[in-house]
Amino acid sequence: MNDYSEIHTAIAGYAGAYAKLADLQRENSLLPPGRQKTDCIGEFYAHVYLLKARPLAVVTPGGHSNKVWDFRVSDAGHDTLVQVKTVSGYSATRVLSPIHRGWHELFVVSLDRNFRPNGFWIVPAPDFEAGAYPLRGVRAPAPGGPGPVGPILDFSRDLYSKFMRAIPPGPDLLPEK
Repeated sequence: MNDYSEIHTAIAGYAGAYAKLADLQRENSLLPPGRQKTDCIGEFYAHVYLLKARPLAVVTPGGHSNKVWDFRVSDAGHDTLVQVKTVSGYSATRVLSPIHRGWHELFVVSLDRNFRPNGFWIVPAPDFEAGAYPLRGVRAPAPGGPGPVGPILDFSRDLYSKFMRAIPPGPDLLPEK
């Protein structure tokens, strides 16, 4: 059985980290505002990835109340709407939050228990009736390779290696300007 003081210490550590993350979620921060910290951490990594993978594009966050897209990526007169879904190593089911209609690319970010990426997939928008949205009960693939190609979503585009080349391991995540 866990010792009360260990649990209390862990809760206090989590509370401190949660408060620090909330403080960092200010306007124009790479860490978007929001209550769900796991989702915000996944969006942070996706934002860093977009800035490095598409350096000529203008990447605009969608705001925490926008359910359709998390980033608008404008490049050479073309806009791509990206919705980001995140799952952590603490999820027993790996079920993603509801996926809403209107995106062009779905980024699925898997985080380990240290909240570092351990999986990344880009899913193209499916072509089916709008009445099926929002998609509920969709499970993220397990880290370590391509996921299934289902009747609605295609998780076969495992881009974890490319994603991690854009996410440096240390605290200096962005190139100096």
